[in-house]
Parts: sequence; structure tokens; C-alpha cells
Amino acid sequence: MNPITIEDYLKLDYPVTFVKKDGGYQAWYPDLGSGSIVAWAKTLKKAFEDIEESRKITIKYWHEKGIPIPLPSDTDSSQYSGRFVLRIPKVLHAGLVEEAKKNGISLNSYVSFLLSERNIKSYRTKVPNLLF
Repeated sequence: MNPITIEDYLKLDYPVTFVKKDGGYQAWYPDLGSGSIVAWAKTLKKAFEDIEESRKITIKYWHEKGIPIPLPSDTDSSQYSGRFVLRIPKVLHAGLVEEAKKNGISLNSYVSFLLSERNIKSYRTKVPNLLF
């Protein structure tokens, strides 16, 4: 699919990265360029809301100005569904649910955040001068 309208671009699903930073959460869209769309908020829910709003505003601006809009990363959809099943101890499950509730987000979003945060920390050790 090669979207041509602003509506097509706004419907695309871009992966977002969250990192705990400065007493809150920083969020950005790696596929849209380092530092081009960044949000920070005290809660994960607010960071997600803010980054989504920023994405929409930025994509609309780029579209109006004729600036090329990158498409989301392409993964082989036949190989990765975006889902996997994980068995964990009940006490860990309960703790994760509680933390997700405290942050006002779903368990799925919270676990995705934790995995993203861990992944970016690992990446930072490989690329020490990373800007974010």
C-alpha cells in the first residue's frame, strides 16, 4: 500500500517507543526520524496521548508542505503477528495489572512499554552516543 491522501497517512500504525525519563515518560516514533516527534509526560497514558496528537499534527504539516512522509517499518507480516503468549507467575501478573492501572493504561500497553524500555537500554549500550 502506498498511501496518497492525508487520511491514509493518519491511519498508518507507526511503532512508538517509550522510555522512563526525568520522573516521567518520553515517547517518540523511530520511523518518523530521530527527534522529529517527541513527547514527555508524567504518565504513560498522557505520553501516548501527546505523542499521537503530535504525530497527527506533524504528518498533516509535512503533507501540506510536500515533505516526504516515511512509511512505518516493514516487517514480514507472515512471520510476525505482533502477538505471543507468555506464561508468568500469578503474583507477577497481578503486579503488572496493578502498575498498568496506576498508569491508566492497559496491561498490553504497559508490558509493551516495559519491553520497549528494556530493548532501548540494550540498544544504548551498543550505540553509546545515541541522542535519546
